[in-house]
Amino acid sequence: MLRVLPKRLLPPRFLVLTLGLPYPLESPRIAPKTEVRPGRWTHHIVLGGPEELDAELLDWLRQTYEFGSRS
Repeated sequence: MLRVLPKRLLPPRFLVLTLGLPYPLESPRIAPKTEVRPGRWTHHIVLGGPEELDAELLDWLRQTYEFGSRS
């Protein structure tokens, strides 16, 4: 399993959200991202609390849903 961040950088309690999109997201919120195959990028986001569920993240979730619906 891919280590998202070094343990010392992780919050005490966290959830890792993984999103798949046809392009790489550029944001400091993205831990690692990998192109698992051409045109399919996997992004990992560490969430430390409910306050991190904001409009930007919800938009990424919408885009992921739409991308998955086309595949």
